[in-house]
Amino acid sequence: MRKAEKKQAGGSGREREISLSLKLNTLIAVIILIVSAVLVTISYDSFSKTAYIPYTEKLLEAEKRLTDSTEDPLSDVVLLYRTTELPGFDEARSETVRTQDPNALNEFLLQYGVEPKTGRLTRVEELMKPIVDEDGNVHMADAIDMTQYWNNLGLGLTYFVSDLGITRIQIVVERETGGYLELLKMGGSMDSFMGTTILSYGNKTEHAEAVERYLAQKEHKPFFLSVEDRTELVQVTPMERDGLRFYLIFSADVTATEEAQTAFLRRSLLLVGLMTVAAITVMVFLLRRMTVKPLKALTRAATNFAAGGEGVRREEIAELDIRSKDEIGTLYREIRSMQGRIIDSTERITRMTAEKQRISTELELATRIQTDMLPNVFPPFPERKEFDVYALMDPAKEVGGDFYDFFLVDEDHLALVIADVSGKGVPAALFMMISKIMVQDRVKSGLSPAQALRQVNEAILENNSEDMFVTVWLGVLELSTGKLTAANAGHEYPVVMEPGGSFTLFKDPHGFVVGAMPGMKYREYELRLAPGAKLFVYTDGVPEAANEEAELFGTARLQAALNDAAAGTPEQILRQVRAAVDAFVGRAEQFDDLTMLCLEYRGTEAQPSRQEA
Repeated sequence: MRKAEKKQAGGSGREREISLSLKLNTLIAVIILIVSAVLVTISYDSFSKTAYIPYTEKLLEAEKRLTDSTEDPLSDVVLLYRTTELPGFDEARSETVRTQDPNALNEFLLQYGVEPKTGRLTRVEELMKPIVDEDGNVHMADAIDMTQYWNNLGLGLTYFVSDLGITRIQIVVERETGGYLELLKMGGSMDSFMGTTILSYGNKTEHAEAVERYLAQKEHKPFFLSVEDRTELVQVTPMERDGLRFYLIFSADVTATEEAQTAFLRRSLLLVGLMTVAAITVMVFLLRRMTVKPLKALTRAATNFAAGGEGVRREEIAELDIRSKDEIGTLYREIRSMQGRIIDSTERITRMTAEKQRISTELELATRIQTDMLPNVFPPFPERKEFDVYALMDPAKEVGGDFYDFFLVDEDHLALVIADVSGKGVPAALFMMISKIMVQDRVKSGLSPAQALRQVNEAILENNSEDMFVTVWLGVLELSTGKLTAANAGHEYPVVMEPGGSFTLFKDPHGFVVGAMPGMKYREYELRLAPGAKLFVYTDGVPEAANEEAELFGTARLQAALNDAAAGTPEQILRQVRAAVDAFVGRAEQFDDLTMLCLEYRGTEAQPSRQEA
């Protein structure tokens, strides 16, 4: 007895030892990963801070030279800006850009010089007059002074910072009329002004990325900017001279440093990845050694339980020799408890499945009954040539509350009905069947549309404890004349097409819905359908069909779809409208019943145009 107790106590101690070892190794692996990540982060941050210091110092030195220098290398900026306002400058620049040749702009600039005393821009022939004596001799020294400005245009600034290794220098002026003027752009060497650089001289643009970034950051310091295929560190210095506000932009190419930074990060991530793999390998080894055996036992027990099927008894739930109090023991006890709950749930699901199957069978039967209640054989009156009619209904659920109907009241009168019952599902379907029978009965008894709707309204209100109602459009067409007498009880507007015309929404007079309020009276109106005219009626499920962005199909798209198919038969028209709705809705779920009816009146002879009564 003591030996067994000692063995059991030793087993429990071993289980605690394994659990403690697992937790300790897990903690060590996590600490290794955290320390590695911290070291990589610190190293990367240190690299980022030190790698760009030389470039930053160059840019700040260039700015300091400008602000501290007594020579003022920007003395010609205002004059340079005024050259862009000279008559003909834009044309000369456009020609230079078009031909990719600076000669057009150079020849234009050489027509002007700087008056030595005033510093104003003046045409060369005017400047030459004071330096030509009476004998026609030219004082060459003065002439050279006046034209030398153009020969060294913008190079003073380049000389000033060329020893700093600046990649690019740019002057941008903020235009009063909006946008920017790229006054000058050149590289950091003396020979880079000519050629492609002069193509940027005087370039008007809506955006200057460097300036806009500088203004957005609200801090005077260098920042990174992507330029073509390289990365530059940019320093923007706002300047003002003689009322002209401009920005001086110095740029240093840091592409190589950025690539080195990326390579450093790649190596660091590789190191962290290797350390992670090593830690995971150790963890997998420990987990396999300490947990695989009891987990396999649990797996076998769970598999045997699952293989037992529906006839598994409670006493067959797995009994394993697992008495540890660590996670494995907790898992074992939870599995046992879960197995009991599974048996209970299986019994409930079996009962629910049988009940659901019964309900599904009854709904399928209800769907067939509802379908059989509506006219579904087309053409419905093949012997009648005066008209063609087609209708379809697609409920949002198994059964719906929409319905349509058409029937011959007598040999010369065709009744057309389309309606929408409040609500959906089985209650709406039952209410729909009652409403359909009531409407058909009143119309066949010889009542006009308004009289029929009035009597149906009162009949429904006699026993309507659920407060349901129905919107109805009801029309009776006199086949010999094309006269359509109709009434609308809160339903959608019909859409009518004259022969050779297009479908147009007809805003008929509306009455209140049927079944909501006693004593309601409904107003009739008449339409004259000429041979070839078409009538389209529908429920609100068509214009209110919504896509995944909750945008409605709407009557405008409905009219467009109708007019696209206007030349077709009623069946072709309805199928094209349905295709347009499906394409618009996409994968969104159908929210409401969708019902449509289309009539083409062919008549026996030409009828007069439509008139409203």
